[in-house]
Amino acid sequence: MSTRHTRLGRPNDNAHIERFNRTVQEECLGSSISYKITTKHIQTKLDDYLEYYNFKRVHLSLQCKTPAEMLQGLEFSTTIVRDSQFFAQHQAASCHL
Repeated sequence: MSTRHTRLGRPNDNAHIERFNRTVQEECLGSSISYKITTKHIQTKLDDYLEYYNFKRVHLSLQCKTPAEMLQGLEFSTTIVRDSQFFAQHQAASCHL
């Protein structure tokens, strides 16, 4: 694990990171952290939680979608915009022939 500093001029970075850390602590690790638990056990719990967080847990800030659903929607809408721009360019080019 390496240390990463927050971006200069972005005071909210630390707040977002701390909020995520609190969410992981409350929803994933809870009170199960003790000196008797191995790092392998914690890593397994974190891997399972990140799978849940990204693919199953709905987020109010994402209009009650999961991050994966939101990303899929963004990729889909980007494709539609790109395809419509391509179609418009070719239609305009064919009109000038």
